[in-house]
Amino acid sequence: MRRMVDAAVSIGGLIDTVFSPEAAARLRFGMPGIFGNSLRLDAEPSLAELQAAMAAFSLRTQGLLDDWGSDPVPLLYVNGDQDQHVPADDSRPLESRPNTVVRLVPNATHCAMQKAQEIVPWSLQWLRDQLA
Repeated sequence: MRRMVDAAVSIGGLIDTVFSPEAAARLRFGMPGIFGNSLRLDAEPSLAELQAAMAAFSLRTQGLLDDWGSDPVPLLYVNGDQDQHVPADDSRPLESRPNTVVRLVPNATHCAMQKAQEIVPWSLQWLRDQLA
């Protein structure tokens, strides 16, 4: 198998439960429109349209959480533990993934941007260590 990626960093990435119909119903701060734009829609989707479309984005639905392989690419996942869009439990499937660090930053929201001065250098150092 040819490795096309040597390491990956995900800051605020969406994984699984965030794509459930219940989570879609809780989206706020313009997120339904952002998803609609991602889906190339001309207008903000209705809740039913959004719920139907979002399920396909789940990494579990895509089969990407079922088999990590024997030597998965190193992954760093960072997010705030108070993220208003991505619940902390969305990262739970990654906790059992080999070669993975999950870091939920205390008292931080989406992408842990309140702590960017800490997490960006820390993430870059992690990436340098993986590529060394």
